[in-house]
Amino acid sequence: MKQILTRLLIFVICCIMCIHTFSISTHSVIYILLAIILAFGTMLIADRLSPTAPVQIHAGIFILCCMIPELVVFLPLFCFYLSRRPVCYTAPIGILAIILATTKFSVETLLLICVLCLCSMLYGYLTTELATLHQQMKHLTDTSETNELLAKERIRMIRKEQDNRIYTATLKERNRIAREIHDNVGHMLTRSILQVGAIQTINKEPILANPLSDLRTTLDTAMNSIRSSVHDLHDESIDTKAAIQDMLNDITGFHTSFEYDMSNIVPKDIKYCLISIAKEAITNAVKHSNGDQLSILIREHPGFYQLTIHDNGTDIHLTDTPGIGLTNIRERVQSLSGTLQITTNSGFRLFVSIPKHTQKGDRTA
Repeated sequence: MKQILTRLLIFVICCIMCIHTFSISTHSVIYILLAIILAFGTMLIADRLSPTAPVQIHAGIFILCCMIPELVVFLPLFCFYLSRRPVCYTAPIGILAIILATTKFSVETLLLICVLCLCSMLYGYLTTELATLHQQMKHLTDTSETNELLAKERIRMIRKEQDNRIYTATLKERNRIAREIHDNVGHMLTRSILQVGAIQTINKEPILANPLSDLRTTLDTAMNSIRSSVHDLHDESIDTKAAIQDMLNDITGFHTSFEYDMSNIVPKDIKYCLISIAKEAITNAVKHSNGDQLSILIREHPGFYQLTIHDNGTDIHLTDTPGIGLTNIRERVQSLSGTLQITTNSGFRLFVSIPKHTQKGDRTA
């Protein structure tokens, strides 16, 4: 927009010089119209032609100025656009046109025309350089924003990897603590309970009956608490991803793929359900499917958990009375108020969704 206004300003100055030199006449109007056609017509079509076309067009315009010296007054308008092109080819012709116009214009007018030509070319050059710098700055800005987004994504992936490592280490530590409690404290409490029971059996003193009974109750309560704590630690330390991946590693004859996208906080009844369904489906695929590809997808959505198991087997026979495996899967899903869909259009596909808001209580031993 600024370039167009600048060209209009230069055009107005050229028109004023033309009228001042030739007065208002038919010739001056013809020169002005011809300048409009040459300048703005060139501006519209030059860039649409070959890369060398603008230079050739302006060379033709300068030759025309040599033939019609009166058009030299409009050279600043042509020089503005020429500032973006090599001037070595056309500058000599423009200088020749100015020399030939010495018979038509005064020295002051020719000097003014030369100054305007130089200013026009300089302004056009600076405008072009500014546009180039603006494009480079825009490119650098886009590159910087892209690099910033990539850096943020790398940081997010690194943090996610760290969280996964911490989570895995936490699960291993919980398993170790559960084993330690079960093997050491649990066995010692069991031995103590047996010893108190033996003492109660051989006790002949009535005064010791109540204390021994209270001690037995205390030990039984402690044993139940230890057992509950061990079960809780064991349930919380279950790694669903690792458990299913181990199942897939143990089978042969299938190209397997496994995608897992779950948070670290998943209720243990959901974990048991997903692992059990995956185990049953993998076993059925190994026994009954004639396919060679098996894929498992486990994903957590805002409102539900999703499990999809698919194999490319073709020899599929579903009866009205499903087998024990499918019945067990359906019962597990229904116990958590989930839905089960089975399709056989392109292989055997099992889709399970379990809502988050209807989860049952803790699993007991």
